[in-house]
Amino acid sequence: MRKNIIVIASESMSLRIPRSGMKQPHSGVSLLTAIIFVSFFLLAIVGLTAAKLAVTRSIGNRENEAKAASLAETVEELATFMAGTSSLGWNFHPTAEEITLPPPGVDVSTLPDAQKVFRKLVDLAIKMGITGCEVKDTTTNMPKCAWMRVIGSTDEEQAKLSFADTSSSISVWNSVPPAFKDPVYVSGVEIPMVRGTGDMAVDCGNDEDWAKDADNPCHWNKLKFGESAEVPLYAPDPAEPTSPLKATKFRVRIRTPKCTDLDGAETDGTDCEPNYETGRVVLYPPVDGVDFLDLEKDKVLVQWMIVDEDGGETLVASEETVMDLVGNKNKRPANVSEVGFNTEVTAGRINEAFSSSGRISNFDVLNQGQKAKDINGDVCSGFCARILDFIGNSLKITKPVLRLSLVDKPYRNDARDEHKQVPYLEYQVLADNPIMSTESAYSVWAQVGDFKKEATGKYRHPMTVGGFAIEN
Repeated sequence: MRKNIIVIASESMSLRIPRSGMKQPHSGVSLLTAIIFVSFFLLAIVGLTAAKLAVTRSIGNRENEAKAASLAETVEELATFMAGTSSLGWNFHPTAEEITLPPPGVDVSTLPDAQKVFRKLVDLAIKMGITGCEVKDTTTNMPKCAWMRVIGSTDEEQAKLSFADTSSSISVWNSVPPAFKDPVYVSGVEIPMVRGTGDMAVDCGNDEDWAKDADNPCHWNKLKFGESAEVPLYAPDPAEPTSPLKATKFRVRIRTPKCTDLDGAETDGTDCEPNYETGRVVLYPPVDGVDFLDLEKDKVLVQWMIVDEDGGETLVASEETVMDLVGNKNKRPANVSEVGFNTEVTAGRINEAFSSSGRISNFDVLNQGQKAKDINGDVCSGFCARILDFIGNSLKITKPVLRLSLVDKPYRNDARDEHKQVPYLEYQVLADNPIMSTESAYSVWAQVGDFKKEATGKYRHPMTVGGFAIEN
């Protein structure tokens, strides 16, 4: 019997198998394979392209951000320079019509001041490779990539401050720090608002309630221990350039910080009395304490003086005392009327000004109707029955300057404990006539693409009072 032998060929052998013995592949499989391969190739190309575009955008964004920062820094330097080389009270806030820009190449020296400034800014932006800096239409040609404001005084009626004050006959006041409100948009270009020039707040809100509110923190400045502030109680009179316009009524307002503004400060009755709706720190000594108005315990916190900038005549606080029969020692008298016998600003006086009915209004510690001492005796022969008698002397006093100095450390109300020290007080000066600030505030911005850089700051003018310079 013959056996069937199965021979397994090696890979090198050629094995022929009848077609009827195996299924053959469809031709569509090859096509699908080709499509998948091409799709993966295209996806890879698209991915690489997207990655390249993302890198390009990232580089472009970084360039735009760097250009915006550089341009903003330049605008800020220009604002500081303009503030420093200008007179007290100088404002720079041009309207759209004032800075309608001429085309590049025009002789800048022939342009109005505002156009000179913005033409230079635009030319600088063009040199930096910033495009789209000018808006070109039939009505305006304004810079779209940079803007600046410099504010030295309140010079517009709508920017003056007011508050609910039934005892005052003046409804609006000029203020230091200056209040200012400019339009949000000028010919369609967004302009950041100078929301007051005080340093007690960063954001004043987007509504208009803050603009005229005298108690809003945007209209107050900080005064720290060892620091001084000067406030000219006059302003140039456009009608009489050689005769400054002086304040005939003014209010010096000083208040403590809110408890919530102090890091680590307790907010119970120890630091903020519940009956004080202001929620502000009560200083030592409190009004109802035995040390209130005591010469040794209730020390002068804010020393004030008024000095004539030209002649050097000087007015300081009245230091009169009365005998305390209970304690058998001298104390400062309580101010129970508008004309005070003692006008030193102590911690107790500041507490008293929170809500005392004897004051003109909350936070008022000094006004033109109170008594003071003439150091030289050339204006009031020693004592002035009213501060206004000194300021109002047109023959001897031409440029009165108020100086406020925080000469002692304020403490929260339980003791002179170093751990309870209050880091600063807040001050504001209001007047019936325009007055100037020795600090000019500026607000600038620059924009390149989607990147916008903003900056705010101040320039402090050194004062020369009575022949010597006043600087901290």
